[in-house]
Amino acid sequence: MQPRAIREAEQFKQQKEVKVEELTHLKKVEPNNTNIPSKAFISNMNIHLNNMNINLKKLKLDAEIKDFTINVNSTVSQLLGNRELVEMGRSFIDNSNIALYVDAYYLSVTEDIFDCQCEYSLPDKLLLMSTKQVRDNIRRKMDYAYNFEGKIRKEIQCYLENNLSMFTRVIKENTAIDSQYGFFVTYLFIYNVAIEHLAKEWDNEYKEYFFNIIDLTLDEAIEGYCSIDDIVHRDNVSLGKFIYYLIKHDKFTNNDRNYFTCWEIVIPKINHILENKKFSNFISRLKTSNTSNQIKYTINDVDLMDGLEFEKFIAELFSKMGYESEITKASGDQGIDVIASKNGNTIGIQAKCYSSTVGNSAIQEVVAGKVHYRLHKAIVVTNNFFTNSAQQLAKSNSIILWDRHILKEKIDENFNSSILE
Repeated sequence: MQPRAIREAEQFKQQKEVKVEELTHLKKVEPNNTNIPSKAFISNMNIHLNNMNINLKKLKLDAEIKDFTINVNSTVSQLLGNRELVEMGRSFIDNSNIALYVDAYYLSVTEDIFDCQCEYSLPDKLLLMSTKQVRDNIRRKMDYAYNFEGKIRKEIQCYLENNLSMFTRVIKENTAIDSQYGFFVTYLFIYNVAIEHLAKEWDNEYKEYFFNIIDLTLDEAIEGYCSIDDIVHRDNVSLGKFIYYLIKHDKFTNNDRNYFTCWEIVIPKINHILENKKFSNFISRLKTSNTSNQIKYTINDVDLMDGLEFEKFIAELFSKMGYESEITKASGDQGIDVIASKNGNTIGIQAKCYSSTVGNSAIQEVVAGKVHYRLHKAIVVTNNFFTNSAQQLAKSNSIILWDRHILKEKIDENFNSSILE
């Protein structure tokens, strides 16, 4: 049933149309009758009618969009109540490239593809979290990925056409809900599952920094994020999971759940805190030591180290980060080379100075070492990179991985950034 405002507008328009037809007819029959309004007056009435038609179409479209949005959100809410389907959604996320959910660049390209598909109507597209302007703005800020956009777009197109379309079929075949809205229901469903799933992963890994998250303000939670030592704060995975964690705990105005607007709020705050932290470290170093005697390292220096030198270097790095660190015995170390402690938390670190990628065995060793030493966390650090298989194994065992890029950033942050050039 149409809303009352539309029904009344249509009735009023019909009355006006009848009046205009009568006046037009009379003017033709009695052109010299001065009691009949002029042609100019009738013409203005026709213009008014055209405007009424435009406004009526807008009212109908707004009503259609409202009904569509209500129906889709209702459908998604029902799907989220299906525990088996939610578990399948979590598995779907775990078996996909995590960048599809946590990288704002990937998300912006995904919504670009949706927006450019002619088969989707306006109501469909209004369910997207972003406008073209928002997406373009995000990609400008993340211009480091610009050279890879063609590759990223191709990967996402494949994900949408194969994976997401298959999950749409899963929804249709595993629920009694009429999934007439197709991709958009699936897209929103997976997004909401990702919020809960990735927020839980973050909580499992870093809850000690946010033990009173319910009472923390957004700014306090971001301060906590910037105090975590074993992550790279601008890393898309860490950042994305943290934003989902904030969304889950309603830290944004009006409980905003839009990843793009939340990302736009969080990024400047993190940058501000990290720049202040960098400046404070710089001042502290100037006041407490002779900068000319400080040793600077590059990732290339690390490449020249042998295994023992690398272990000592990692122990020194964690000492710079404020930890008490010790190297374990060379023999019988149970997969842990360095143990670092701070504020009652202990981290076991396996140091791999390799000329090739690090595989599963390193992850298996550090998993065993974490249990043996009863550690809170475990990290594998390498000057190289990890195989895809090692990354998957680390994820399923909550092992933190520092590859060459992360190690370089930690070296620059703790050995080089506060030294005058």
